[in-house]
Amino acid sequence: MRKIILTLAIFLLYNSNLYSFNGINRKYSFPGIGEFYSFLFRAEGRKLGVDPRILASICYVESKWNPRALNKVDGKTSSYGLCQIKLETARSVGFKGSSKDLFKASVNIHFAGLYYKAKLLKYRGNEFCAIAAYNAGACRYAFSGKILNNKYVKKVTKSFEKMLDVF
Repeated sequence: MRKIILTLAIFLLYNSNLYSFNGINRKYSFPGIGEFYSFLFRAEGRKLGVDPRILASICYVESKWNPRALNKVDGKTSSYGLCQIKLETARSVGFKGSSKDLFKASVNIHFAGLYYKAKLLKYRGNEFCAIAAYNAGACRYAFSGKILNNKYVKKVTKSFEKMLDVF
């Protein structure tokens, strides 16, 4: 509880320009999600040096803003949370927690952002390749040498275009 209050206090101090006497100024939030998620995407984007709108677009396509989203393959849970990140994938970028921790929005967005940033560096800044590798997995993308999941990339791009009005 103390951590939540501290996080909220930091959020309010850091983003005090988001508030007005009439309530929250919505023009700074991503469409369809709350201020807290918007803050997390902007903070991670700033910290990692990636466009927060791409992170938010990936998240929207993956889970439609559902922090409790689960993806099951062969009866086993494979992907968790907002950004539908796999436990093995999160561990590949430094995650040390359990699968339950991936349901925390801040943790999920952080490690999904780290993974996306790693793909972006691997593919020399090519955002389309990084998005494709985020979804299909780096091995599937690397072996084919082409974007296998063009529909996914198009969905993320379409979502990204809706987010352009946000900033």
